[in-house]
Amino acid sequence: MVKTIHKYIYEIRVKASDTSLIIGTIHPHRTNQFIVDFFYGNRNSLWSILSTVFQQYDFESKNSIIDVLIQNKIWITDIILECERENETVTQDKHLQNLVLNDDGIRNGINNSSITTIFFTSGFGKNNAAKLFCDTFNIKPKLNNKREFIIPKNIFGRSIKGIVLFSPSGQANIGISKNKLYLEQKEKYKSFAKPISKFKIDFYKNAFILNL
Repeated sequence: MVKTIHKYIYEIRVKASDTSLIIGTIHPHRTNQFIVDFFYGNRNSLWSILSTVFQQYDFESKNSIIDVLIQNKIWITDIILECERENETVTQDKHLQNLVLNDDGIRNGINNSSITTIFFTSGFGKNNAAKLFCDTFNIKPKLNNKREFIIPKNIFGRSIKGIVLFSPSGQANIGISKNKLYLEQKEKYKSFAKPISKFKIDFYKNAFILNL
């Protein structure tokens, strides 16, 4: 077993003016292989998708990503502070063990900010971001057809919109290919070389542009 301790959780602090939050699970163990030494620093990640959606911004380095987050009043954190894995190559959330959660950090961050929208980078599978968050804060989400749900006012003192993104990971594309939302729009994307990737980019574009 190997223990992964979150490397980036304290690198960007929440600000009172922040209105949006991105929550993931925890980075892979081998961060030394990251292209960018920051959250989602590996290939085919959140930043590569957002760089396609928002071409006016620079997502090539940690400092440039932090600048983008600050400009758009976005805080980023993860739900897991540390965990154990069978070995260093294990990356899937469902295989993580002995989780130590970041519940106090998230609660304090939301309470000391103006956050009204939370983007989750994984859904409701075992150890996924949205599931751990909802279980931790005793939320029973009711997703609409846009993969959105409302976090009731009694949890953090104000109503907050939760948006469950499709995982940035390339591994997630298999699941997306069977997802109802994708299947309903499959014809629209059949002419693209990578239809699922294009669908995912469009989903992120609509989620972020409409909710930032």
